[in-house]
Amino acid sequence: MRHPYRIVAALGIALCAVLFAVALRFDGALPGALTSRSRLSDLGSAGKFPRRAVDTSGRELLIEAPPQAIGSQALSIDHFLFAITDLDRIVAVSPYATDPGYSFVHEIAARMHMADTSDLEAVLRASPDLMLLSDRARADFEDVLRHAGIPTFRLRTVFADFEQIAQGIAAVGFVTGDDSAAELEIRRLRERVDQAKARRPPSAHAPRVLPYSTYGSTLGHGSLFDHILTALGAINVASEQGLGQYADISSEQVAAWDPDWIVAPADRGASDQVRGQLLADAGIAVTKAGRNGQILLVESRQFTAMSQHAVGLMEAIASGLFGEGM
Repeated sequence: MRHPYRIVAALGIALCAVLFAVALRFDGALPGALTSRSRLSDLGSAGKFPRRAVDTSGRELLIEAPPQAIGSQALSIDHFLFAITDLDRIVAVSPYATDPGYSFVHEIAARMHMADTSDLEAVLRASPDLMLLSDRARADFEDVLRHAGIPTFRLRTVFADFEQIAQGIAAVGFVTGDDSAAELEIRRLRERVDQAKARRPPSAHAPRVLPYSTYGSTLGHGSLFDHILTALGAINVASEQGLGQYADISSEQVAAWDPDWIVAPADRGASDQVRGQLLADAGIAVTKAGRNGQILLVESRQFTAMSQHAVGLMEAIASGLFGEGM
């Protein structure tokens, strides 16, 4: 049976508490350039095994048959796997898979009692016949797995747009043999993206929107958040001001930029608290967003998702900015 199914990063460090910082923390590494997509090819007829795949590190993997014991080291990969493969084939998941603050599959993962990939011994005991790693996974972690005879495959887990997410789903589907389910999940993703876009009335002006957290971080050009705003016909104020993927900003800067809307993350049940905290800052309160009550709060795990579940952020923003739309 197939089941459809936050990350506030360690804010003590210099990275922002959203999207990229979170995904990078999940993947256990510092920020870096996005790597190229995996290269995939059937050796036999279409949809058959054996298959050859080249991962994002350039390592080639020959897959003789569909793996029956699959492990995942990153939350985005957890999300992909839980959507397209049979649960009884998943034997290891990231340490965030069971955390409701981060994961969209936490209930299922908690019931399944899968190995936690932060516990290397538990992973080895689970004996996966394929371990899916982030392209930012530690090299020594992979080395131990490979020396134990466990095949590994690295995937991109930080995304700048939904097409890259679709490519990630397709790659997981290819190496696991779940091509058809991956195609269906990609189709669902694209349909939801199109439906979110359709909420914007043709005559609507382009609202100036600032992603902003109570910790003073934002997301600019090259971030998935930026892609979402652009696709909705909105202007990302952070990009407008020349900021890159993520940056720390002051509330004085927010006041000077005067966004029409502010979109901020909030933990479940904490929206009123976060809204009050934002409006208690004079730099936020004086903006058009603050004066007009146009502060949109989105559940933190949705705000920071790096998988197909990021479409929920797009839907929330579209609904907030445009209502039901067309």
